[in-house]
Amino acid sequence: MFQTWSYTGSHIEAEAKPRHVLTLALVSTLMPCLRHGLTLVHI
Repeated sequence: MFQTWSYTGSHIEAEAKPRHVLTLALVSTLMPCLRHGLTLVHI
C-alpha cells in the first residue's frame, strides 16, 4: 500500500514539474508582450 502511494506521489510530482516549467516559460514569454501591449495602450 505504502509503496503504491509513494510511487503514485513521485509519478504525479514528475508529471507536474515539466508542466510547471512550461507555465513559467509561457509566462516569461508572454510578460514582455503584455507589458509592450500595455505601454502601447497608455500611449
